[in-house]
Amino acid sequence: MLGASISFATDAIPYKHEQWRDFASASGKFKILFPGTPRTSEQTRQTPTGTIVSRRFTLRAGPDITYDIMYSDYPGSIATRMNPKNIPDTARDGLVHQANGKLLRENTIAARGGIGREVEIKGADTAFYTVRFVLIGSRLYQALVVEGNPRRLAARPFLESFQILE
Repeated sequence: MLGASISFATDAIPYKHEQWRDFASASGKFKILFPGTPRTSEQTRQTPTGTIVSRRFTLRAGPDITYDIMYSDYPGSIATRMNPKNIPDTARDGLVHQANGKLLRENTIAARGGIGREVEIKGADTAFYTVRFVLIGSRLYQALVVEGNPRRLAARPFLESFQILE
């Protein structure tokens, strides 16, 4: 299991959700807790170095809380030509740009032989994004919680339950 010592801003309020459920993806080789049943989608992107297939599991748990986990399989040509450290960095930078936000915090986390980071971003729309990026081989996992303000500490049960299966 991934773990990190995390502190939060004082405007956060405790979050309780009564119906956390185990969710597992056999093809994604992970499990995580969701406070309900996520919606599944798939996207295929053609890049100059090959096809990237992403699978996403999303649950909007209210007007200001969304849970999302996605994994993307990068073609071997990308994974071998890029420094592996750059793949999570590129994903982080893309999310900061997409949110028109500011990176508030970044920590290295344990990642079962891969590369792991947890970042917090404040978006221009006052949303807070807490995301874990984990790269194992050529697969990038992104577990993300988007919260409005005030924050409800909704990310902790979700992110801390994320486990990569063998």
